[in-house]
Amino acid sequence: MKRSMIALFITVFTVIAFATTAQAQSACVISSVSASTSTTGISITFDSAGCNGTFYAYVVNYTNDHDLVFSSFSAGAGPNTKNFSFSMAADDGDSIHLNLYHMGDGGYSSMGWSGTASAGAALAANAGGCSSDGRLNSDSCGGDNFAAYVGDANSVTVWTATGEIAFQVSARRIEAMPEHVSENTLVAASSDQTYRLYKLTSGEYQLMVRKPDGKTSVMIFNLPFNGVVTTREE
Repeated sequence: MKRSMIALFITVFTVIAFATTAQAQSACVISSVSASTSTTGISITFDSAGCNGTFYAYVVNYTNDHDLVFSSFSAGAGPNTKNFSFSMAADDGDSIHLNLYHMGDGGYSSMGWSGTASAGAALAANAGGCSSDGRLNSDSCGGDNFAAYVGDANSVTVWTATGEIAFQVSARRIEAMPEHVSENTLVAASSDQTYRLYKLTSGEYQLMVRKPDGKTSVMIFNLPFNGVVTTREE
């Protein structure tokens, strides 16, 4: 879709949202949006308050008028970070614009961000530049289409490139696993089996993610998590 069509869609959607949530609009506030953009994706951080329901991220390359991201996702109140891969690669220096908005319980709120795509950011990410957000695949996140995290209580969450949860394993589920298994055992998987978490006979956990290029990213780590991750690609 061209920018004019998307702008019209957002405008109409906004009018409807104002009409249907007029009494609650002031309750939802998105603020402090920042972003880091490579030539292949964008990482956004934002604060939200009173915004219950679904958020939408729309990213367009203003240099060539190409849509890069148009995705919905769920997020809670407070600081949030989301990562999205572009539908097509941008060129270094291209003008990138983000529109982040919320429609749902709590009312309507939106904010925008503008910046430039940076080939340097992509290289930094491939060198481990995403490590600051605590993901398991920090060393390769610039080339990955997912992000995997271990929570403070040893829960495991894997996000897709479109900001959706592939699967989430609770700390209770991890604690219920036997200390030792006689064969590698599937703990959780996405509905399409693209994302799979196993408990290994070694006692470790193995996350396997099949990527669009047909290769599989493999990460092996311990729970409780000790900060050490062994990675390879098959």
